[in-house]
Amino acid sequence: MPSHLENILPGSREPRRACKIESKRQLREAERNCKRMESERNRCLEEGNRRCSEIGNLGDDCRQRFEEGNVRAFLLNEIKKRCAVAHSFEPRRDADSYEVTLAINRFASEDDIDELSKLLEDAERLLTLEDTIVVKGTVRKDRIDFLKALPAVQKFKVDNLPEESGSAAAVKRVASKLINLDDESIPEEVAYVVESEAADIATVSEEFGSLEEAEAAKSVGYRLRRLFGLMKEAEELEIERLDASRNNLAGALQNLKTAATHVDDPVAKAVLLEQIEVLSQQQDEISSLIEGKRKKANGFFGLLSGGVH
Repeated sequence: MPSHLENILPGSREPRRACKIESKRQLREAERNCKRMESERNRCLEEGNRRCSEIGNLGDDCRQRFEEGNVRAFLLNEIKKRCAVAHSFEPRRDADSYEVTLAINRFASEDDIDELSKLLEDAERLLTLEDTIVVKGTVRKDRIDFLKALPAVQKFKVDNLPEESGSAAAVKRVASKLINLDDESIPEEVAYVVESEAADIATVSEEFGSLEEAEAAKSVGYRLRRLFGLMKEAEELEIERLDASRNNLAGALQNLKTAATHVDDPVAKAVLLEQIEVLSQQQDEISSLIEGKRKKANGFFGLLSGGVH
């Protein structure tokens, strides 16, 4: 453009200056986009490599698990656990009255409920469903058949396992109740989980029993030495065993809670949920026992600080 026209039209320089500025801005924006895309591409490659590595490790782990020797060891361990459970429970007692769990129609007539009340003692509600109430109670042996025949009773389960006291016995009773669940009332895959956890819980009960016997057998001399903090190492070994049992119960609890969500049978579901509650209480008792033993292991001053007797 002639210089005299530029002087006449001074604004004609502005579009060119604006064009240069906009071009530079767009170039910078393009550079930023390219860098961002490069960064995203690198991140994607790294993530892909990581996932491929994980899949490869998983494949190796699967191949290792399904090697003949590992499969054989797994099967032998499962057989050992289940056989131990089968032989660990005493024969059922022959008593005058038994504990029963009933699924009752929520809309049963008053007459049926009255008849049920006459036969069932110490009734306790375990579970309420849409059309069913599950209760637990005791019934005399000679009245069981009458109870079964009531129209309001939809499902019936007798528990005539022996009564015992102590933490070991409580955990063992949970295992026995799980083992004695009717296989027809729960899915096959759930039954396998329940049986497996029952076997582990039975092992925990044996560990508790061993520790209870050891505690009862401690002499006056041992207790005096413990009072002065001289048996700390022995007590800490017992604490480690208790802590391991508590962790085993925690794993069993989680698996049983998951299993209970897949059970539709009202009686089986109620029994499962009841045993889960018992195990939760046992976990709390173990925690208290561990805390008490830690204070005892520290001797006289540990007892004073915690008030443990």
